[in-house]
Parts: sequence; structure tokens; C-alpha cells
Amino acid sequence: MWGKCRLVGVEKFYDVAAYPHQDHNVAAANPDIVSRMVQHYEAWWQDAQPGFEQPRRIVLGSAKQNPMTLYSPDWQGDYADNNGDLFAGNRNGYWDVTIERAGTYEFTLTRWHPASKLALSAPLKGKGTVPIAKARLRVANVDEDQELAASATEAGFTCELEPGNYRLQTNFLNAEDKEICGAYYTQVKLKEN
Repeated sequence: MWGKCRLVGVEKFYDVAAYPHQDHNVAAANPDIVSRMVQHYEAWWQDAQPGFEQPRRIVLGSAKQNPMTLYSPDWQGDYADNNGDLFAGNRNGYWDVTIERAGTYEFTLTRWHPASKLALSAPLKGKGTVPIAKARLRVANVDEDQELAASATEAGFTCELEPGNYRLQTNFLNAEDKEICGAYYTQVKLKEN
């Protein structure tokens, strides 16, 4: 994006002010602007790309933010960031996390937003029924699973964790232990003594 202009790749250029639906490619009529935008993007990419390889860690157990809710658009490896992904129930990534303080952590996994109180397998607006029968949590030295009732709205895990950098992965599985999707919402709380 540059002002009211949008470049997609190097071949599609849209004047969003004139064509807000982006249905008229005006690249051929604007070769100088397209060239400048491509050069600007390539310079930005060279500067930004090395940072993409570095883990971006979410701090858990901080006195400043406890509890912490993790969202699937923040996953590494995969993501679920739109209704199609959520309805399909077939995405799963992981979070790079830093456990700041040692203690007892509670993890609450949900597929739908926690406020919805929808069952994990329930469809939303008639879409997205999946056969969730189990939940799994993996973080640090913890690898636990649990069976779930058909009406379950969440899965809860409690475990002891030491400070450090870890990969946190959640899974919902079917009755045959096949991974279906991750927990699109995961609340993490360090129990205060």
C-alpha cells in the first residue's frame, strides 16, 4: 500500500480510491509508480526478512499480564486467522513462549472464543462440525492428553513449569487419536500463591 495505491506482486496495481473493489488493474498505465513501489518493497524485504527467522516469544507468567490469552493468528508454522480456517477446524501451529516464573500453570484450551461457550465440536452458524474427542498439551517436559465429553466447551490442564524458552503446542484429536486442529484460543494462567 502506498497512499491510495496497492501493488500485488509486480503485475497488479490498483488505484483503490478510484476502484475500491480492486477490479481494475492499472499497472500498464502507471509503469513508473509500479517500478518505484517494487524497488521500495524489495529494499524493505532485504531489511526485514532476517528478522522473520528469529523466534518471537510470548511471555507467560509475567506479573504484568497474568492470565494471558494466546490466539491462533500468532502461531508459528501455521495459522488460523479467518472464518474459513476456524470453520474448517484443520489448522494447527505452535507458539514460541518464554516462561518467566516457575510455578503451577493452568492452560484452558478452546476452539471457539471462550465467551461463546460453544462445545468444541459444535458448528458456528451451521458450519464447522468436527469430531473432537480429546485434547493434548505439549510444553517444556509436559506432554499430556485427556478425553473430552461430546458437550465439552474447553479442555483444562495444570502443570508445573520452570523458567525458560519453549514451544507450546495444543491439539484437538478425534477418537482414533488423529490430530484435527489446534486450540484456536488458549488461556494461560500462573496460579499465584
